[in-house]
Amino acid sequence: MRLVLSVVLVFALGSNLIARADYSLVARHLINKQLDSAYLNIGAVKNYKKATNIGKILCSFASYKDYIAFTEEVVFFNRNDYQTLVYFIDERVQTPRSKVLVDLDYVILQTNLTEIVANHLEISDAVERNNMLNLYLEQVENKTDKNFELAQLYANLFKALLGVIERDLPSIEQAELEMKRAMQLGDTLLAMRYCVFLPELFIQNNDIQGYIQFYKIQLKYAQGLKHKHYIYGALVDKLIDGLIFANYQDKDFIEKSLFELFNSPRYKYRTYLGFIRYFKLVKNESEKLTTVLQKLGYPDLLSFLVALRQELPQYLSNDDLGFFYLDGARLLFAMEEYELSSEFMYDMVLATKKTYSKDLSEAISDYKVRNLEREQDLLLSQEKEKNDIYLKFGVAFLVLFIFAVILAILLARRTNVLALRNNENETLINEKDLLMQEIHHRVKNNFELVSALLELQSYNIENKEVKEKIHAGQARIKSLSLIHNKLYESNESTSVDMQQYIFELTTLILKAADLEHKVELRIHANNIHLDIDTTVPIGLIINELVTNSCKYAFKGQGEWGLEISIEMQADGDYLLTYLEHNVDALVKENTQVKSGLGKMLIQNLVKQLRGKVTSDFANGAYYQIWFKDKLSRKKSD
Repeated sequence: MRLVLSVVLVFALGSNLIARADYSLVARHLINKQLDSAYLNIGAVKNYKKATNIGKILCSFASYKDYIAFTEEVVFFNRNDYQTLVYFIDERVQTPRSKVLVDLDYVILQTNLTEIVANHLEISDAVERNNMLNLYLEQVENKTDKNFELAQLYANLFKALLGVIERDLPSIEQAELEMKRAMQLGDTLLAMRYCVFLPELFIQNNDIQGYIQFYKIQLKYAQGLKHKHYIYGALVDKLIDGLIFANYQDKDFIEKSLFELFNSPRYKYRTYLGFIRYFKLVKNESEKLTTVLQKLGYPDLLSFLVALRQELPQYLSNDDLGFFYLDGARLLFAMEEYELSSEFMYDMVLATKKTYSKDLSEAISDYKVRNLEREQDLLLSQEKEKNDIYLKFGVAFLVLFIFAVILAILLARRTNVLALRNNENETLINEKDLLMQEIHHRVKNNFELVSALLELQSYNIENKEVKEKIHAGQARIKSLSLIHNKLYESNESTSVDMQQYIFELTTLILKAADLEHKVELRIHANNIHLDIDTTVPIGLIINELVTNSCKYAFKGQGEWGLEISIEMQADGDYLLTYLEHNVDALVKENTQVKSGLGKMLIQNLVKQLRGKVTSDFANGAYYQIWFKDKLSRKKSD
């Protein structure tokens, strides 16, 4: 069905064959649910935007914005039409389902409807509508964004209207503050709507010039709006009131402004009030008075007032009608039409009674009571929320405190357990160190025993070659014994200080060969500590090299030098350098390790260390041996 309606709408908008109809006629068909008539006449509405707006409402495609535009375009309806308009929109528009964020368009629409009801129907109904709008705002969850603040300002327009009706200065002063806040939030149109309520501030202070200046400024803002809102006419009307009251001399400007509003259907009927006040200003200028009346289509002032008395009640609120009857009565009295003037005054009293009736007083009182209750509920709600926050904070703090206490107890227990385990581990480590030292001591003693046995055995051997081999084995055993002695004497049970070990080992060998004072010894192995599995092969290698130097290089008379160094390489490996100094040229070629056992022993030991060896004998023995420690050997394996 909706698709069919859309096709009909497109056809209607595009057709030029339909009879001409104005916007108000089509709008009346629509709100009176005369949909066929609305469809038939919509194509004749010259303004495409207005026609599209009505089309969306016809086809139920309309958004809140579309209904806002509709309510602002039909401000020239009569009183019955307004009532029908409100019922029509209420039937079609639903409250937003989501309450997370405020729907500002919905709030603006409800504000417009409340204003229509207040101006043209019943204040009590307007109070009820405004209360429903405030109830919706209370249910919105997010009250911190800019749109929610704007929504509150729109809802408070009704409070400003009641302030004007009651001539309540504090309410009007609050409206001025809210007008300024609307300007700060960038909603110029909302600020203009508040401006309509502010003349009472200047009137009570007898500041007519301030009144005029204020509305001139606001009129400039209104003229800057992209589309002239109906509020523009209200501002011009307020400015004209001030100019007439101040007996402004530029009557042509006033007349021009009045006709500008009169020629627009949306401002036409209320502009008659401005003309009546203008006639009070020019009542002694018969030519100007006659000219204006003729432009309005009336021969004289009397017929003008009589005609308006019949026509205006359909379009103006009771409040505006009261002003019309009062000003009309004064003009008639000046014209000596006393009987008609009395009738106008009687009509003014009736209109005033309707405006300030008991029902109105009760409605305003009810509104104030509800506002007070709402504010008290809000304070109670805020207090409850505050108490809930305190309670939640207290419970959370208590839970955290209990958790912290439990955690502290557990940590204390764990700390005690760890301390006990650390003590046990420390005891075990100490026991292990003592045990390792005892083992190294016993191994050292066993090596010493074997060395002593070899020494005793060598006394009974007369073969020089065999005796030398026994002494060579004895030297090797002493190098091993020295390692375990170092481990026994130091606090370390797994690593050997190579600087001290090499020095003592080399000194022991030179002393045995009676070369202790003839060879300058230089050892470079500071901060080098090697594990026992690496130190043993290194010690045996150094023993073989030093023994060979003593046997072949350091012969005759002379002062020789011996330099041994160990340094760590960038890749984590080590380099052992062995270098003889000041070796006689005659023996240079004989300084290499030639014995089969010694040479084979060095090669096997280097291989065991996953290393390699290079040698040069041009200026005495020069060995470079690259090797890995135990950890690096495990990684390479």
